[in-house]
This record gives sequence, structure tokens and C-alpha cells, in this order.
Amino acid sequence: MFITIEDETGIANIIVWPSLIEPFRQAIIGASLLEITGMVQKSEENVVHIVAEKLADRSALIGTLDTARSPGDELPPQRAPARHPRAERVIRKSRDFH
Repeated sequence: MFITIEDETGIANIIVWPSLIEPFRQAIIGASLLEITGMVQKSEENVVHIVAEKLADRSALIGTLDTARSPGDELPPQRAPARHPRAERVIRKSRDFH
């Protein structure tokens, strides 16, 4: 079985041999957060594969994850949306006649 996982650093392919599918079926099928223990392999093309040795359902820990932003995650300051020129209020110069 092949499982693809992704996080902010990239994608990894998980290889699960047939002998591990049945013992870890519940975690494989039902986990929202999956812990994978295994051997990491990286190809010359920088494709990451993890040959799974053990899998665990860690879905109960999702609420405890730190969701704080990293320094590189800041969004640029938002500018006010540009207004259409016809929506601008025109104030004419006064003309004093005295």
C-alpha cells in the first residue's frame, strides 16, 4: 500500500508492506493524524519515501498542536481596496467674491 502525506515542508510517500496492513488497518483507514515510524529514503530527484515499520493513530492529539505562526508565515500588510474614481468625493475650491 502507498500513502502520500504532506506538510509545510513537502510531500512524502509512505510504503506499507502487506504484512503491516492488517495489524495497523484501523490507524491507516481512520486516522486524521498518523504517526509513522520507519526508514526514510531519499532519491536523487529529492523524492522522499518512508518504509513503514509501525503506524499509530494520533488523532486525539490534534487539539494540542501548536498553531502559532512561524516568523516566515506573516502575511503582508493589507492595503485598503482601491476605490473607483467616480466614488471619490470631489471638493471644489471656493471662489470668494468680496
